[in-house]
Amino acid sequence: MVVEATLTDELKHHQVSLTRTYRFEEVESQPPVVDNAEVVISDDLGNEYVFEYDAAKRTYVSLTEFQALPDREYKLDITTGNGHKFTSTPQTLPTANSVEVTAERKEVDGEVGVQIQVDSYDPTNSSQFYRYEYSETYKVVAPMWYSLEVYLDPTGSTPEETFKVRPRDTSTQVCYSTNVSDNIILTTTSDLSEDRVADFPVRFISQNDYTISSQYSILVTQYVENYDTYLYYKTLKEVSGSEGEEVLSPTQPGYIIGNINSVKNPDTKILGRFDVSSVSSQRIFFEYEDFFPGEPLPPYFYECEEIEINIYDPPGEFGIDPKDVLTGMINTKSHLLYQYSPPNIFVMVAPECTDCTTFSSNIKPDFWP
Repeated sequence: MVVEATLTDELKHHQVSLTRTYRFEEVESQPPVVDNAEVVISDDLGNEYVFEYDAAKRTYVSLTEFQALPDREYKLDITTGNGHKFTSTPQTLPTANSVEVTAERKEVDGEVGVQIQVDSYDPTNSSQFYRYEYSETYKVVAPMWYSLEVYLDPTGSTPEETFKVRPRDTSTQVCYSTNVSDNIILTTTSDLSEDRVADFPVRFISQNDYTISSQYSILVTQYVENYDTYLYYKTLKEVSGSEGEEVLSPTQPGYIIGNINSVKNPDTKILGRFDVSSVSSQRIFFEYEDFFPGEPLPPYFYECEEIEINIYDPPGEFGIDPKDVLTGMINTKSHLLYQYSPPNIFVMVAPECTDCTTFSSNIKPDFWP
């Protein structure tokens, strides 16, 4: 069983993920879920917080909102459907410490871009161990969006009457895409004279990366961990290999011991850990012009090739009729209209170039200015 459980000082419905490992050669889109378990977090004063399985989220969610409090001990108890019981060692909440997020134009390894970095300071010198996650959202503007779309009129008796155009839905022009961090970002101040995180890089974005070509936002979350949790993630990061390495890295992982054990059989292996962390987060926004005024925009992420179709042309190579080509594009939506010269010239491009909803969402996030 694999346990992912982080209790924080945020007042919210907390989540606990229970899954199963599977063999490397087994192709799985998602790991198998343990969906018939009893999950409870309790403190040393006898308060219990029950979690219920949410099939849509594939995880366990607390029935009530609650938060970790200072000077309390918390533990996680799990009972699976077959009666096996597991419990964690008691955990306490580390010192709360706020984070400040900034963005700066920098050159890293010979490449110019924007570096997202964090600062944090604990005058009591009791935080020391930090983990970071981020969620980035960026505005997408379809570069070849066109106000008309072509469609087939089955009642048409001529090409001009068959291939018609009409106004296009404007909601396909602007979208918002979101990515979340998928690597382990750690730092410690334990070897420094003061508990100060200064200009620690969380994310570097090349100037040529399309994600910053328009408006960009990033939410960085700082977790203050205890030493054992920090060491667990540090070990996990080391055995997982560095970014850019092959999946089968030279470092082959063994069993990484967490803090959750079987009640009856201590030799049962459980992957994962129950963490209690103090959390601080900050969101920032910027635009490309803020760091690269007057400079060319990054290239679009997709290579857009224009295909011009003249429905008056005779069949071309291999005897293919242009009208059949256009009909196929319309029916399969493999290409969309980019330009139209009535009544016979249609310029078509890939959907990614003119309709951002084919790969992103046109729903504007609540936090977007």
